[in-house]
Order: sequence, then structure tokens, then C-alpha cells
Amino acid sequence: MGMASSLRGALIAVAAVASSAAAQASGGATFTGKVYADTSMRPIPGVEVTLPALSKSAISDAKGAFRLIDVPAGTHVVRARAVGYVPFEARVEFKDGRVVERGIVLPRLTLLDSVRVVGEVYVPLSFLENRARGFGSFMMREELERAGNRALADVVAQMHGLAVVRGRSGEGFLLSKRAPARFSAPSRNTIGTDLYVPESHEKLRGVVAGCYARVYLDGMLLNGSTPAEPVNVNDFGVKSIEAVEYYSSPAQTPSMYSRLNSACGVFVIHTRRSP
Repeated sequence: MGMASSLRGALIAVAAVASSAAAQASGGATFTGKVYADTSMRPIPGVEVTLPALSKSAISDAKGAFRLIDVPAGTHVVRARAVGYVPFEARVEFKDGRVVERGIVLPRLTLLDSVRVVGEVYVPLSFLENRARGFGSFMMREELERAGNRALADVVAQMHGLAVVRGRSGEGFLLSKRAPARFSAPSRNTIGTDLYVPESHEKLRGVVAGCYARVYLDGMLLNGSTPAEPVNVNDFGVKSIEAVEYYSSPAQTPSMYSRLNSACGVFVIHTRRSP
């Protein structure tokens, strides 16, 4: 075999290895997250997180974190078990090359719970971490479902520092209690301030001058103007929501939601991703 032929063979071999490595890098998903206790929001170490159909498992570390790699694309059952906690089970969708990051909440085990399997895998990990910090107000699916058919604004009105302006056609606009919910304002010359003064057509809907909360929907800011415009949160049905969080001041607000002035509070909606 000549030198040229040997070199060509070597290049083909190198290309094959590179191609194989690229395929491995792009194939399979990664499943990562943390496990928390539902009452204290304390991370739980030593939890076995498994994909039983794939014979894959991981044990959560001292910070409650776990990681599973090379998960084939598709929807797979996820289970989590730990001594003293109610078992968890949920179905999770995975896509090739994607990282699926989720939080798991395990209730403490009692005699009545011994045969119940629960799960919170569709609560974003950021929600659980923010709640564990101890700042802000939080509601999860179970609390929201107890509200029945009530509008979202009525359900969350109990959150600390939050006020609600109710429109004339069933709207619900969220205000900070740091500023009066109703007061007179002579004009709309308020650019660069926190006070939003409604137009005449908005007043007909029941919108009043006020310090309106920033509203995020699945990580997307819905009212990025300054001052923040009122958002009708009753457009979002309670049954479609997985969890909500509210921060009444900039000191409470996590950095991920403080890109703009948050003096009037920040309200975050996480929509439901599971049945």
C-alpha cells in the first residue's frame, strides 16, 4: 500500500470516528433536575430517580440534584423513590439532543399516603428553587385546583403585596399594594415612572391609574413597556396553569425576572404541561 493510499485510509478512519462522536453528541437527551421535600422545600439527597423501561437510574446528591444521560427520544415513565417519602411517577417527553430540566416534589410518607403515587415533574426547576429561597408567594396545581371555577385574579388576590383591579367585563389586572389601587392622575406624562395612566377607552373597561405588575407567561414577558401596562390575567384559565409565583418588590425578585424595573411587583405564570 502506498503512502497516498495509507494517508487516505487514515483520513477516512479519522472522519468515521469524528462522525460517530458527532452522532453520539447529537443523539439522546439529558434529564436533569432536583428533588425537594414538599413541606420544607429542602433538597432531598439519596433519592433514586429511574427510567424503568430503559434500566437507567441516578441517585440525587447532597443538593438534591440528579442527572441521566443518553435518554432515547420518546415519552418515558420517570419514577423517584426515597425512604420516608411518597413515591413519584410521571411520563416525560424527551427529544434527541435536548436537556429536559425538571423539579420533583416528594411529600412526606404517612400511613394514609402509603399507596398513593404523586409527582410534580412539570413544575419548572426554577420555580422550586425560587420557592426554596423563601422570598415571594407561590401557588401550585393542588392549591389552584381547590379554587374551582373562580377566575385567576380572584384566586391569587390573597398573595402578599398583591392587589386586584376588576374590569367591567370580568377582567383582572394585578397591582402592587405599594401604591394605591385607585387615585387621580391628571395626564399620561408618566414615561419613565411606575405609574400607568389609562387611555379613555381603557377607563371604560375599568382600568385605573396604578402601579401594575410585570407579568411573565412561561418565561416570556407580556408587558415590557415602561410604565408596565395592565395585563388581564383572567385570560388564562386556572385549570391550564401548573403554578404561579409573585414577588412584591425588587429585593424579592430573582434575577431571571428583574431585567426591567420590578418596583410594582412581578407575577409569573407556568402553564400546565401534563394532564
